[in-house]
Amino acid sequence: MEAAVVLLAVAVVALAVQLARSEAQLRAIARFLVNRESASNARVALSVRTRGFVQLAQAVNRQIDRHQGERVAAEEAKRELRRGLTYLSHDIRTPLAGTQGYAQLLAAEEDEALRARYLDVVSRRLDDVGGLLDQLYAYAQVQDPDHRIEREPVDVGQVLAESLASLYGQFKERGWEPGIQLADEPLVADSNADALARIFRNLAVNALRYGCEPPRIVQEGRTV
Repeated sequence: MEAAVVLLAVAVVALAVQLARSEAQLRAIARFLVNRESASNARVALSVRTRGFVQLAQAVNRQIDRHQGERVAAEEAKRELRRGLTYLSHDIRTPLAGTQGYAQLLAAEEDEALRARYLDVVSRRLDDVGGLLDQLYAYAQVQDPDHRIEREPVDVGQVLAESLASLYGQFKERGWEPGIQLADEPLVADSNADALARIFRNLAVNALRYGCEPPRIVQEGRTV
């Protein structure tokens, strides 16, 4: 009987010690979560390695890893946004500076032919600025997590033709005529006409700025 009482007392003491260690471990995990810096790479460490605590620590550390990944991705998105805005602001300043120069020439010129030429250049430069502002607006929309692009059936060929027509003056200035080979059957895609037009226009503008020959635009099946 006395032996049984002793064994029971030992079991109670062991259980009390285990309970105290478990309580201390839980408090340590709580302090860790409260005091942890968001940018810290610290992870939950255990002094009590029962199955339940190991699973708890693994679950907490997985959540920390996920949040760290989201934080890094968000910071990279911010850096990318700043880089994009820097590039766009530079691109906007360039045609604006050209517009100001031609506007000054226009104001001082009396020859009607030259005035018409300068006015045409000013108009095209302002079109370039408008296109860049559209890009800036679209870029801001893409960075907005709540923004959703509405899609509907779009005639790709028609959008392409309108995008190229808007750049007629620039093609004429370079003496270029793009080679266009589209299929007889309309290519209809589930898309957004405005977004698709910006894509086509951006590609064409890059070809005009940096290309060494007129672009060729070929449709093969559902690929342009």
